[in-house]
Amino acid sequence: MSGPSPGESGGPDDPGGFGESGGSGGSSGSGGSGESGGSSGSGESGGFDGSVESNETVAFEGGEVGGPTVVAPGIVRIGVGTGSPEGQNSAYVLPDRGVVVDPGPPSDDAWERLVTGIEAAGLAVDEVVLVLVTHWHADHAGLAPRLAEAADATLAMHEADAPLVADYAAERERRIDRDARRLRAWGVPDDRVAALREGDRPSPMPDSYPVRELVDGECVLGIRVLHTPGHTLGGATFVVEDDDEEDGNGSPRGTERPTLLVGDHVLPTYTPNVGGGDTRLFGFDDEADPGAVDPDNPSPLWFYLDALDRLVEWDGRRRRCGEHHAGGDDLGGVADDGDTDPPTPLVLPGHGTDLDLAERAAVIDRHHRERAERVLDAVRAVQATGTDGESGGEGASGDGVTPWAVARELFGEMDGIHAKMGVGEAAAHLVDLRCRGLVGVVGEEPVRYSAVGR
Repeated sequence: MSGPSPGESGGPDDPGGFGESGGSGGSSGSGGSGESGGSSGSGESGGFDGSVESNETVAFEGGEVGGPTVVAPGIVRIGVGTGSPEGQNSAYVLPDRGVVVDPGPPSDDAWERLVTGIEAAGLAVDEVVLVLVTHWHADHAGLAPRLAEAADATLAMHEADAPLVADYAAERERRIDRDARRLRAWGVPDDRVAALREGDRPSPMPDSYPVRELVDGECVLGIRVLHTPGHTLGGATFVVEDDDEEDGNGSPRGTERPTLLVGDHVLPTYTPNVGGGDTRLFGFDDEADPGAVDPDNPSPLWFYLDALDRLVEWDGRRRRCGEHHAGGDDLGGVADDGDTDPPTPLVLPGHGTDLDLAERAAVIDRHHRERAERVLDAVRAVQATGTDGESGGEGASGDGVTPWAVARELFGEMDGIHAKMGVGEAAAHLVDLRCRGLVGVVGEEPVRYSAVGR
C-alpha cells in the first residue's frame, strides 16, 4: 500500500527542518484533503499604507500575511520569513503591553520586516519589554535573542523548550546526537542518518542567551501561559486577556475577547508534525528502548491531542491573570458568569490567518484517526510482503516492521528532511497503537512492531 510522497496531499506532516527551522505542516486537511478551516476575520481587505490605526481590523486572503495588520484591538500581525509550507511566519506585536510574540527566523530580511512592523504598530524597538516564544523551532525563536538584546527586553518561553534557545550551541549538538540515535533505532539506514546530520546547518543564533523559564498557568503582563506540548515538548499557547492597566491614551488595554496565540499547535491548513519535530517527546533517556511505553509519557500523539482537546475546551470563561481560583484545572479556574455566554476566543496561529479552533481541531482529529488506521494497515502490508522498507531488502514477517518501513509504505520515497518527518510521524503512531494494545514490539535494534493477533 504505497502512499503519496512527501509534499503531495497526504504526505507526512513536516516541520521543515532536521529540527532547526521547524516550519509546520506537510499534510493538509484530513488525510490530505486540503481543507483550510481558516476564517478571514472581519473587516475589509486592504493594503498597508505604512501605519496601523488602533481601531483598524483588516482581513486578508490566503496564507501570505504580508504587511502589518491589526487582527484585534491591541494585536498586530507581521508576516516574516519565507519557505514554510504554511507560508510566512506570523509574528505578533502587542504595542500597549510592549510585547512581541514569535519574532521569526534568524535572517536579516526577516529582521528588517520585523522592525518595520514593530514601528508601524506604534512601538519603538527599545520600548519592547517582553519577547515571548511559543516553541523552540528557529522559524519562531530565531530572532528572539536579537530582538531581546536590541530592546534590552526579557526573552521568555516554556521551561521545557527554554534550554534549546538559552544554551543553543550545546543543546543543538545534543539534539543532533539524540535525533541520530532515534532515527537509527527506528530503522533509518545509516547513509540517510548521515545525510540528515550533514544537512542540519546551525542557525545564526547566539551560542547562549538568558531566557526566563515560564510554567503552565503563569501570567505575565496579563498574558497566561498554557503548556500545549505535542509539536515540541515545551510548546506553549499564550492567552491574551483584558486587564485593568491603561494604555497611553487612558483606555483599558487588551482585547475585546480572549485571544489564543497558538504557535504551531493548530494551523489553518496543514496538520502540525508530531514525532519528527522534537524527538524528546518520546521520553526516556537517549539510550532507552525506543519502542517502550512510559506510563508517564504515553506517546507524542497523546500529548498533542490532549493539548488540542484542552484548547477546544477552553471557553473564554477563565479568570483573568492574578485572580484567585480554587480547584481549577491546568488552564486556570473558571469564572461562572451565570447565563452570560462568554465571547468566542480569537485564535491566531504561528503561520497564516486566524482560524476556527473547533473546526480545525475536528479536521486534525479526523486526520490522526485515519492516519492511525493507515499505519496499522501498513504494518500488516509490510509483514505480508516481507520487505523491510529498503529497496531490495527482505525481512521475514515474524521479525516485525520498523517505523522506517511503515513510513516508506505510507509515503513512498522521502527526500531530505521529509525522511525525518515521515519516520517520526510513523513512530509516534506506532507508540500510540502500542499503548492501545493494537501492535506489539517484537524486536529491537532497530525496534520492530507486529500487529496484535496476527
